[in-house]
Amino acid sequence: METGIGLYIHIPFCRQKCAYCDFYSVLAQPGAIDRYLNSLAAEMRLQGQGQLISTVFLGGGTPSLLTARQISTVLDGVSRYFLLAKDAEISMEANPETLLNTDLAAYRVAGINRLSLGVQVLDNDLLPHLGRRHTAQDALTIITRAQAAGFTNLSCDLIYGIPGQTMVGWQHDLQTITARGLPHLSLYCLEVHDETPLGQAINSGKMQLPDPDLAADMYDWAREFLPQQGLVQYEISNFSRPGFECRHNLIYWHNDEYLGLGPAACSYRSGVRACNVADMDTYACLVQSGQRPVGSSECLDVRGSAAETVILGLRLMSGVDAHKFVQRFGVTLEDVFGDTITDLLQRGWLVSTEKGYALSAHMVPLANVVFRCFLTDTNT
Repeated sequence: METGIGLYIHIPFCRQKCAYCDFYSVLAQPGAIDRYLNSLAAEMRLQGQGQLISTVFLGGGTPSLLTARQISTVLDGVSRYFLLAKDAEISMEANPETLLNTDLAAYRVAGINRLSLGVQVLDNDLLPHLGRRHTAQDALTIITRAQAAGFTNLSCDLIYGIPGQTMVGWQHDLQTITARGLPHLSLYCLEVHDETPLGQAINSGKMQLPDPDLAADMYDWAREFLPQQGLVQYEISNFSRPGFECRHNLIYWHNDEYLGLGPAACSYRSGVRACNVADMDTYACLVQSGQRPVGSSECLDVRGSAAETVILGLRLMSGVDAHKFVQRFGVTLEDVFGDTITDLLQRGWLVSTEKGYALSAHMVPLANVVFRCFLTDTNT
């Protein structure tokens, strides 16, 4: 398998903003997508230096608003300005309702080999709370059609902790989805952002989140149930059959390098984290005039990069790799975080593994408590 960087491409268009979403997006207007693809090609010319790309992830927004022809145009640009690995994983996020009248096989012909469906919940009473436009049956129909179109690498996103959601409903969703034989699931606890419509509804008392203990019980039940169905937990929120782990997201969790294209997209290269401007018009003006559309950047010091590498690595059930840490930083994990590691081992929050250290099973739901310890570590 060829090793290169990950490439994230932001497709910032939606037909309707989801009630919980705080990602940058705009409403799709006639002609806007083609104009955006011209700007995206301009940024590819600026950023592309023939780098080897091992994964491509089209996220959003709603990438499935693009036709197969438009997706092909995007991927042609990737091949033109970068070196796309022959075995590259090429993922596209998709909302079920956007695919109902679409020839899914055409996306495969265009180059997409992994589809990530935003199912979220299979309850028609709860979907409106999230601002979703599809029905439960729409989602199940698209799963069946995607499989028939030849998508073997197929993932679904599901959300728990939704206002009005019950344990019985959550169990039904997981049982229904796993019965379809999908090789990958991503499970996310609902995050409430104050500036979103959902956050405003909750803050005003119009909606009430489930008890945090119920949300925790939903997560615990999923962690027990999914491995019984052949879906092994490999990251805090992700479960897959062997060989179907999301290679693009593994780049993030290994704290390896990636490049982000499009407004609000972020990159991590040579110890520098940079985020593009989060405004479509400003982005277009910059790239069309030959300027990189960076809105902010941060150069991480060695200590910060080391802590980030440990924290991201501990999101994986396999844990952080001590040998790779030495290769990367020239010092051992114990040299940098010895006191913290010893303390966490004694508490039973970390366990030693063949390759390094991992979260104890009972600490996976409380991972942030462990992560904070590495941010406050004072070892030198």
